[in-house]
Amino acid sequence: PLEDPKSISGINLWLDASDTTTITHSSNAVSEWNDKSGNANHAIQSTSGDQPTYTSNGMSGNSGLDFDNDKLSIPAIDMEGKTLFAVIQPDTSQIQQILSHSSINVQLRLSGSNQLQYAAASPLYTNGTASTGTIANNQISIVSCTLDNSLGFSINGAFQDSGVNKGNSGSSTFNQIGTRATNEERFNGKMGEIIIIDSVSSTDRKKIE
Repeated sequence: PLEDPKSISGINLWLDASDTTTITHSSNAVSEWNDKSGNANHAIQSTSGDQPTYTSNGMSGNSGLDFDNDKLSIPAIDMEGKTLFAVIQPDTSQIQQILSHSSINVQLRLSGSNQLQYAAASPLYTNGTASTGTIANNQISIVSCTLDNSLGFSINGAFQDSGVNKGNSGSSTFNQIGTRATNEERFNGKMGEIIIIDSVSSTDRKKIE
């Protein structure tokens, strides 16, 4: 059976585009994507030119938000000791952000060769650490990044421990989706779901995947 993410203890954020009641839009331009975790970590965008587009079937027949030079803001979440899940479908291969911070240079992104990658100016892990696995353009992938004692990546259920250990300093706080800084390396593709849990357990990760 499918696992209800809220059954995992310590869910921080759950954005789910298949639940249309959580999406506020005007002519499909999305101004708010409501958090289903109960923590009110809603993703918002008041600037019309930066609003992603809701699509009912753009993700291989499933609903999602189409990011084309768009971004969303969320309340700051410290990702240390947490796992990020994202259901994504990139349109092109380029450096593009999944989760980042608006003023601190820390990133969970796709590399130009479609690897999952961690990057930061003051890194908690080695800057530029990337997955060996890659994801495909124009196809749905379930990806996750686990900020444990070492950095872990998972692509469609295949987990890889990078072997890169956590340092003693460096930021791991994120507050936006789909861009680096204010307008760089914007995500080009669709996102269907984003979940952050307060767990680095492989059991919890597999349940959600």
